[in-house]
Amino acid sequence: MIVVDSGIFFLQIKGDLDLDGVENLQIELAQGLDAYGEWEQLSVDLFNAHSICSAGVLFISDLFQQVEALGKGFMVIGCNDEILRRMKLFRLHTQFPIGINKSSAELAEEKKKREMRKTRVETSVNVPRPGG
Repeated sequence: MIVVDSGIFFLQIKGDLDLDGVENLQIELAQGLDAYGEWEQLSVDLFNAHSICSAGVLFISDLFQQVEALGKGFMVIGCNDEILRRMKLFRLHTQFPIGINKSSAELAEEKKKREMRKTRVETSVNVPRPGG
C-alpha cells in the first residue's frame, strides 16, 4: 500500500516480500514515483512483512537507487530480526538507514548526514588557494 503524507512517501509492505510480492509492487509503482505527488523521502515500511527473499532485497536496493537519483531521502523501517539480518547480509545498512522503527532509522539518517557534512568540511579545509 502506498501513502504520501507530510512529504513522506510510505511504501507499506504486507506479507512476504518474495518474487510474487516484488512483481505486485512493480506493477503498483509502474507509473513512476513522481505520479504520487510531492514528497521528499521514501520510507519502506516492513512492519507487516514476514520475510524477504533475494528478489525483495534487490527490489529495495533498486528502489533506493531510483530515489537517490531523484535527490530524495530513503530509509527502511519496521524490520523484524530476520529481515534485518538479511538486509545486513547484503550490506544494505551501509547504503541507507535501516531501523526497527521509524525513530531508529531517522537517527541513522541524521548520523549519515552529519558524517557527510563533516567529510565536506574536512576536504574544503585542505584545499590549497590559487597563487598562495
